[in-house]
Amino acid sequence: MEAIRAEMPVAELCRKYSINPSQFYKWNKEF
Repeated sequence: MEAIRAEMPVAELCRKYSINPSQFYKWNKEF
């Protein structure tokens, strides 16, 4: 994922993939 590699801000990534930031952080914790 781009955000894990710090290539893209989380907010921009969430807009790009139409996901909720809280969902992103939940996934990020799991992986």
